[in-house]
Amino acid sequence: MGIVFAVSLAAISVAGCGKKKDGGGDQAKAAGSADQTAGSAAAATDDKAAGSGSAAAATDDKAAGSGSAAAATDDKAAAAPPAPAGKCGAQPCPCKDGTATKSGMEAEGDDWNICELSAQTSIQGLDCAEGRVVFSDDGKLTECMLAADAKVDGYLCRGTPNSVSLYPSGKLKSCSSGENVEIGGYKIATYQSVDLHEDGTVRSVFLKGENRDIDGVPCTGGMRFFQGGKLQMCTLAADATIADNKLKAGTMVVWNDDGSVRGLWNEKPITWAKKKYDQKKRGNWLCFTDGAPDPEGFGCNSF
Repeated sequence: MGIVFAVSLAAISVAGCGKKKDGGGDQAKAAGSADQTAGSAAAATDDKAAGSGSAAAATDDKAAGSGSAAAATDDKAAAAPPAPAGKCGAQPCPCKDGTATKSGMEAEGDDWNICELSAQTSIQGLDCAEGRVVFSDDGKLTECMLAADAKVDGYLCRGTPNSVSLYPSGKLKSCSSGENVEIGGYKIATYQSVDLHEDGTVRSVFLKGENRDIDGVPCTGGMRFFQGGKLQMCTLAADATIADNKLKAGTMVVWNDDGSVRGLWNEKPITWAKKKYDQKKRGNWLCFTDGAPDPEGFGCNSF
């Protein structure tokens, strides 16, 4: 700007001298040239300034880009997975005072697995009604009463006061069926129990009004199976020979997974290996130990 100002003063002085001599005209001509030069210099200076402005704008854009990158970084940080939820999600389970226990024993803090809910609560995808709720040691829901009939692992289960039991994997273990259904060739009517192994095969079933031959054994009523389908327990629908011993119809037989007899039940005395056993004092159960009858044995009727 200092250059422009000086040249302008020179131009004003020369113009004031008039045209007394030709030399004055030359001076005016020179002044005009000076003005043109000054104008070009000023324009160049302005262009440079404009260029500086563009550079500054680019710098601002770059800074804005950096801001966007920073924002993206912040967003990425904000997207980090949340901390694991508790048994009932983000909120504590609404247990009734004094009902939270660890397998029936007094619990400390959140180290419990059984309690009585004081209100309907959504737990791990199921709407559980007020009442008993059970969790595995690692916090997975294993038992509750559904607030209403609902599909669980593909089966319609009846709601309260019926309980639904789950494996820690979330697979259905048992519930009261809300519809007629067929599982593994066995018909289960509404209100009967759906009782499954974790692989989805039948664990127990009740034959209502029919008899069925299972592994060569005539069965009726309640039956129980090992995972894989091998017979574990049934009530004889007719006289049958079991392990070379003749047993009367109505006798309940329990097997070990190796096929040996684990226990027998009958209201009448049981004959085994030509010896008669009256087990009324033992609840009519005759348990076996190492493949032989054990009149003092127990636990053969628990699964």
